[in-house]
Amino acid sequence: MVDVIKKAMLAKLPVSVLYEGDERLLCPYMVGRNKEGQLRMLCLQYAGPSQTGLQQKHGGGDWRCFNLDKIGRVQILLGQRWQTAQSAPGRPKCIDQIEIQVD
Repeated sequence: MVDVIKKAMLAKLPVSVLYEGDERLLCPYMVGRNKEGQLRMLCLQYAGPSQTGLQQKHGGGDWRCFNLDKIGRVQILLGQRWQTAQSAPGRPKCIDQIEIQVD
């Protein structure tokens, strides 16, 4: 699963994931570990359900941090456009050690 996410990041392709049973469309920007050593992913979520809702006013979605242990499936969306936001996410609090990131 992590290898598929990293492959999508290198190719700048969005992914579809099952997160806590719901399909979400994301562009992963950073993968790393939190202080407890758990794998996390910072991404731009542009479709699918969200507990706080997607505001979409930022030009493409909202920045979210996901626990990779809760992802059930990852599928690269070939032929889909990479999404960006007008605002940069900055250094996320959910990731302490970065393993890979998209510029």
